[in-house]
Amino acid sequence: MIADAIAAARVPWPPNSIMTATTIFGSSAGAKPTNHAWFSSFPFASSVPDCAVPVFPASCTPLIAEADAVPPSTTLPLMTVTENIVLANEPVHLGVLLDESAAEKRVADVAKTFSFAVYPDGSKTIPARSAAAGMQDGIDFINGLAAHPNTARYLAAKLYRFFVTDFGAVNVTFVNRIASVYLQSNGDMKAVMREVLLSPEFWDESAYFARYSWPVEYVTRAFKDIGWTGFSVNDALTPLSNMGQILLEPPDVAGWDAGQTWFSTSAMLARMNFASSLAGNQKFKLATAVRAANASATPEALLSYFVDALASAPLDSSVTTELSNYLHANGAWTASDAQLQAKASGVVHLIAGSPEYQLS
Repeated sequence: MIADAIAAARVPWPPNSIMTATTIFGSSAGAKPTNHAWFSSFPFASSVPDCAVPVFPASCTPLIAEADAVPPSTTLPLMTVTENIVLANEPVHLGVLLDESAAEKRVADVAKTFSFAVYPDGSKTIPARSAAAGMQDGIDFINGLAAHPNTARYLAAKLYRFFVTDFGAVNVTFVNRIASVYLQSNGDMKAVMREVLLSPEFWDESAYFARYSWPVEYVTRAFKDIGWTGFSVNDALTPLSNMGQILLEPPDVAGWDAGQTWFSTSAMLARMNFASSLAGNQKFKLATAVRAANASATPEALLSYFVDALASAPLDSSVTTELSNYLHANGAWTASDAQLQAKASGVVHLIAGSPEYQLS
């Protein structure tokens, strides 16, 4: 049911967050309310301007107020700002959705008032409903969150990181513009993405090769640049796993952390090993491509061809010098088939395994 509600509201949920099974509206009758302030750092505090960035400050204030007309036999926790715990990846589990106890059902029957507008008319109160209609409470709550201005800003910041750059501060102008489109279109992601992909920030040259390639992006680009003959999707699954990504199986509902977190010693070694395996597998194709491009006459011609063919961030002069040294090593240049196959696959392995090729 929660998953259906998420889909209906199209709410972006924050990364680096925790999962909880605690309901926010009450516990068993008479229970002492404790540890219920995990709303305190979700990015919906309008008084805190930087709450929309991925790392939520402790100063973000909570949204939740007490429920109205609480039955005398039910104790509800007060929402405080004493804890800095990030909201769960899934929306709040309203009592009736999670716990069928009599106390929780009574809580579901009462009106619930929040510190932000839940409905388009500005109302902050979800009306009292029967336990059987509790699902609608969750849908109303999610829709209210989805329409909140800070949801728009948070989503815009995430889109900036995913489509523009992983480096530097998030561009405030971009965030405000994308957030405005989101709110004006009532959350229409087609309109939002049109604005993102046509934005000057997306097309600016400073955004070229300014994102850390996800493993699946790296593998896909390598297949496109180097070749895939003899490889299947299944052949790529183990290398992808070694790089830190199991295709279509994120670690939790928040997805992957992305950015620099893709890179560790073992993950980078996995990328280099994949580049070596793929280049070796495609050596005949690579040698044929060099001859067809008339780039086999000298090591410099071959290197120039592959630097252009394998799109990457600009290579430092020291890197190109070392690549040239590799091509000149082990005897005179003859451009024989055997030499082209060995050198072409070798230099492709080195370029695809370089730090510059890890950016997209």
